[in-house]
Amino acid sequence: MRKYQLLIVLFLLQLSLIAQNNYVKDSLKVSDSQRKLNGFLTMLTDYTINEHHHFAMTGIGGAFLINNKYYFGAYGLGLISSLKGSDFITYHTMNDLQLNYAHGGLWLGIIDAPCNKLHFTFNIKIGWGALFMYNPNNIINFNEKRDQFIVVTPEFQTNLIMTNWLRADVGIGVRFLSGISVSYKDANGNLINVYNSSDFEGFIASLTFSFGSFCSKISH
Repeated sequence: MRKYQLLIVLFLLQLSLIAQNNYVKDSLKVSDSQRKLNGFLTMLTDYTINEHHHFAMTGIGGAFLINNKYYFGAYGLGLISSLKGSDFITYHTMNDLQLNYAHGGLWLGIIDAPCNKLHFTFNIKIGWGALFMYNPNNIINFNEKRDQFIVVTPEFQTNLIMTNWLRADVGIGVRFLSGISVSYKDANGNLINVYNSSDFEGFIASLTFSFGSFCSKISH
């Protein structure tokens, strides 16, 4: 799995370098007074697939767009799939616990040929998050087996401008996590892992809808 993830990341980085090179060339042709700033709001949905679990997340993101090509902003994603303690470990005190998992942070991207109806984007999300298990029947006990983590998600998207203010995007990427390592001691004093980073990282597929201004004309 790690081998294939690395190949995907290298491929995505190659695409991003091509897009960045085109962006630098175009930027040199535009003076500071001609630069255009606009933005957009995005409804985010993605689906993670790894060797252990499949689950969906949804959220929202917003970004400023410079010269129609380069954007920076923030995002937030939360788990919408139902994951229980029994999905991670067979231990009677955790079987009925539900998992809460969310992260958010910086969102950066480069768009190739943004004014074409069909075009491509490379983006990367760099965020921080937390997860914990909770008993849905006991809202007081909401913070069991808690951990925090850092998450990085490079992604390549195909974008379709549907109207002047609406764009639909489909993408593929890889999500990496670091910092998750939760364990407990069983009745014999043995240290048993509940979950770790590999339970939540993996390949992702995404579907997003963005609302805003995507192709503002730049005066020359």
